[in-house]
Amino acid sequence: MTKYTYKARQEDGKIVTAFMDATGKEEAIDRICKFGYYPISVEEVKLGQVKKNVKVGVLDGIYLYKDITTFTSQLSDLIKNGMPILSAISVIEEQTQNKKLRTIVAEIFLRIKDGAKFSDVLRTYSSCFDRFYVSMVRVGEDNGTLAEVLAKIEENRKKQAAIKRKLRSALVYPLLIIIVGVFSVMFMMTHVLPKLVDLIASMNVSLPVPTQILIKIIDFFEKNGTQIIIGAIIVLLMITRIMKIPKNRVWFDKVKVKFPLFGQVLLKEELARFLGTFSVSLNNGLQLINALDLSTETIENEFVKKEIEGFSKHIRNGESLGNVMKKSKIIPIMLSNMVSVSEQSGSLPETLNNISQDYEMEMDEIVKSLMVL
Repeated sequence: MTKYTYKARQEDGKIVTAFMDATGKEEAIDRICKFGYYPISVEEVKLGQVKKNVKVGVLDGIYLYKDITTFTSQLSDLIKNGMPILSAISVIEEQTQNKKLRTIVAEIFLRIKDGAKFSDVLRTYSSCFDRFYVSMVRVGEDNGTLAEVLAKIEENRKKQAAIKRKLRSALVYPLLIIIVGVFSVMFMMTHVLPKLVDLIASMNVSLPVPTQILIKIIDFFEKNGTQIIIGAIIVLLMITRIMKIPKNRVWFDKVKVKFPLFGQVLLKEELARFLGTFSVSLNNGLQLINALDLSTETIENEFVKKEIEGFSKHIRNGESLGNVMKKSKIIPIMLSNMVSVSEQSGSLPETLNNISQDYEMEMDEIVKSLMVL
C-alpha cells in the first residue's frame, strides 16, 4: 500500500485535503470519487515528505481533548479486532474531521512506518499526549496489551472530563450571579440612585446619617465611575501577572482549597482525578512510585500538587503510602486509613478507584447544594 495526499472539492464547493492508502494512483482517484468528491490533485507521499514536528501549542491539548479521546477509542477497537497498528492509524486518519489532528495522525503514521515506536512518536506531541498517556502506551507495547491499555486511557479521559464538568457546574453559576450582581449595583449607583438623590435634595429635609453616607458614595461613583472601572481592570491585570509567579500561584491555590465550601469542591475534584489516574496506572503494571509521579501531573492546583509531590521522597525512604498520607494536611484521614488497609490486603488499585468514585458522588451532592444556595 502507498500513501497519497489529495485535494478535492465537495459538492458544496468546500476544498478538503487529506491522506489515504491505496495500491495505486488510479485506485486513490476512484475512492475519492466514491466519497462524492471531485479530485483536484493526488500525489504520492514519500517518507519524510510531510512536515514533521507540527507546531502544537498548549491550547491545542485542550481544544483537541475530545477528538483525541475519540482517536484513542477508535484505535483501541481496531487493534482489538486484529488490525495492525499502521493500518488502524491510516483508517482513523481518513475519518478524522479535525484538520490539525488529521495532520498529527498522518505524521504518526509516517514515523511508525519509518520504524519508530508508537509511544516515542506520541512523546513529541506532549501538549496533546501527556506523560501519563505516553507511559501507559509504552506499558501496553511492552506487555502486548496495547488495545486494553488504550481502552483504559479512553475511560480515564472521559472520567476526567466528567469531573471537570461537575466542577464547572459548581462554580460557573455562582460566579455568573456574582458578576450580574456587581454590574446591577454599579448600574443602580451610577444611573438610578443619582436621580433619587436629586429628588431628595430638592425636598430640603433633614436626612439620617446612613442616607447621607449613601448619597456621598453615590456622588463618588457618579463622578469617578470611569476611573473606577479602569482601575479595576488594571488591578485584575496586575493580579493575573502576579499569579504567574510560581510562589504566588502556590499561595493563591492554597487560598482556593481553604475557601469555605468552594474549597472542598476544588479539593475533591483534584483528589478524584488524581486517585482515578493513580488506580489506572497501578492496574496496568506501573510501579508505585512511577504511578504516583505520573498521577501527580494530572493535578492542576499547584498547592495540592506540591503537597502530593513530596510523597515520593518519603516512599523511597521506606515509608508506606498510607503513613505518608496521614502526615499530609490536605488528605482526609478516612482516605489515608483506607489506603493503609488496602496496602496490607493488596487491593490498593481497587480501593483508590472506589474512593475516586465516592468523591465524585460527594461532588455531585455539593454541586446540588451550591445550585440551591
